[in-house]
Amino acid sequence: MAVDRIPREWQALEYLNPREVLLKFAEAERQFPDRDMPDNVRSLRVRSLRPANYLRQAALFCYGMSHTSRLDVRFALFEDRDTDCVARWREGDAVHYCPIQLKELVPERVNASAEIESELGKLAKYTDALEIVVAMYINRRVHLDFPIKAPASLGVSELWLFGATSSDLKTWMLYGNILGNASKYVYEYPS
Repeated sequence: MAVDRIPREWQALEYLNPREVLLKFAEAERQFPDRDMPDNVRSLRVRSLRPANYLRQAALFCYGMSHTSRLDVRFALFEDRDTDCVARWREGDAVHYCPIQLKELVPERVNASAEIESELGKLAKYTDALEIVVAMYINRRVHLDFPIKAPASLGVSELWLFGATSSDLKTWMLYGNILGNASKYVYEYPS
């Protein structure tokens, strides 16, 4: 989904290659074994690491979109009202932009009572964000029954789910657009 009216500030942002960002995260994870740091630091759950958490989630989503669409989808973090990042890609001579709201089904150790249905239900607050794409990171082992139904009268453009499907975090899934004709895509973490 691309927007028609492009804010000038989006054009001036620095757009990152999601593959390169994910490779840097993988390198950092190799340098710091799990035993060398607290879980909330390793999982980017410390307030000071929130931008890194958004960076990683945006990179994971945009890398999946690049893989499935066969387009070079780049992104820039940009927090403004309902937007956490902006994606940009080129098709022929046209450059497209898309505002993205990142959401997360957090790990059980963070909130064991969180469920996909209740997290999707929280999206009902979006009633007039028709240019926004919501990308929900499924950050736990969970069984998803496809097709997944979206909340009634959701006022966003598109709704996507993404998350790891293997315990080694090498295989990932992208599912959407839930508000349209949804499909499930599988891709590999870059190496």
